Amino acid sequence: MPLPPSTVTLAAARTVLRTFVATAVTDLVPEAPALAADDDDDDDDTDTGNGFLDRLLNLFLATQLTESKHAEAAAGGSGGGETCTYTTLTWRQLSALCFCTAVWALECGCVAAALAAPSPSSSSSSSSGVVGPSLVEVRALRGRFWRLDTRLTGCIRAADLAPLLLSLTHDPSASSSSSTAATSAEVVVSDGYYTAEDVRVALLELDPDGTGLVDFAAFVRWWCAPAPLLPVLPAQ
Repeated sequence: MPLPPSTVTLAAARTVLRTFVATAVTDLVPEAPALAADDDDDDDDTDTGNGFLDRLLNLFLATQLTESKHAEAAAGGSGGGETCTYTTLTWRQLSALCFCTAVWALECGCVAAALAAPSPSSSSSSSSGVVGPSLVEVRALRGRFWRLDTRLTGCIRAADLAPLLLSLTHDPSASSSSSTAATSAEVVVSDGYYTAEDVRVALLELDPDGTGLVDFAAFVRWWCAPAPLLPVLPAQ
């Protein structure tokens, strides 16, 4: 009987990762399987896609490259030079990929739970009178946020705030006659739109230090604030 191969291709690793996301981490990150299902199935062995699974895989490979460079430097090498790339993974690396994905999912689950409002029966919520987003709402926001978070770092570029608002407020099933053409500078909502100036004002709240990044936690708190920070302008 021939021995099994000692390595797996990146295409096979994606398949394993898709199955793992759809089964093992669905309780912690229920929106992840839907994002993984949206990915196009790639049959080649190159990692050039920007789908959700590709981003998870890239996150792991970046860690592997960093560890390889540190190991090379510790062994007396330069730790730099030519950029290493992966076309295959060993079985040990594939196991590590699933483990790292599980840790990432656990972290995401903890963040979502921390951002979600206490249950209605909680004494803290009743005493403060502040009602925040539910866990379901936080996860729904995160699903949209991740579509623009290209490296799954928990941040998006400030330039991506307008497209994010558009994805959250524009109903793609609505007829084109019911709203004006939407662009990144004009975010369509049910009764109006946000202009580029409105988005700029929002960024003053979401990115006060001018880093050019919008953190997911800050966005959730802003989006779910009791009073909207942006006026909804009448449709024209």
